[in-house]
Amino acid sequence: MGQKEHNLDEVIFTTIKQDATRVAALLSGEVDMIEPVPVQDMKRVADSPNTKLMTGPETRIIHLFFDQKRDELLYSNVKGKNPFKDPRVRKAFYQAIDIEAIKTKVMRNLATPVPILIAPSLFSRSGELSRWPYDPEAPSFSPRPAIPTASR
Repeated sequence: MGQKEHNLDEVIFTTIKQDATRVAALLSGEVDMIEPVPVQDMKRVADSPNTKLMTGPETRIIHLFFDQKRDELLYSNVKGKNPFKDPRVRKAFYQAIDIEAIKTKVMRNLATPVPILIAPSLFSRSGELSRWPYDPEAPSFSPRPAIPTASR
């Protein structure tokens, strides 16, 4: 191993929990580096003449799970059952989530939707998988049975 070349005499790690405070510290020169740069502040950091924004792919996955284990949901007005035990209910929720809107509006095109809970960089065959399409008009499933009407 060769000799590492750098200009560091001292490194001090400081935790700054609040995003806005962390970004302000960077932009003011109080700190030399921050991690993470909040998505909403990336353009501001990139546009600053005193900072350089470095980005790249991550292996982080953000996901939403439903309580499928309990027989009754803890925090719901649905009593005596758990609709999320039914795969049709989960699929209806899945198809009602506009993943592209999350990608473009929330994540500002800095995210890649994936069909599985494994980062594509860790699973070479991920390109062979696909997501159910976003379709809020898809036939939905109601956990309540239809009440037949009968004439007497």
